[in-house]
Amino acid sequence: MVNVKLRGIAEGRLGTGNMECTGTNVLEIVKEVSFQDENLKHNLFDESKNMPRRLCKVLVNGKIATLDQPVDSNDDVMLGTVFTCDG
Repeated sequence: MVNVKLRGIAEGRLGTGNMECTGTNVLEIVKEVSFQDENLKHNLFDESKNMPRRLCKVLVNGKIATLDQPVDSNDDVMLGTVFTCDG
């Protein structure tokens, strides 16, 4: 199990700042978190492309991760969403 820190919309929709995930790479983690809530899935994951949306970012040990990057229980994993701002 991987402890994933949730920030942004994931934290708000799920009502928690952390989630235990069974995924073994970044793509699996994003899918697992996203599919916990229908609105969250719509915001974070593009099912037609089987990919996270562009504004969904995952950091593993403080660095932006690739989708195929493996993760394990010793990694510091954070899933967040970048929001644009006009002011």
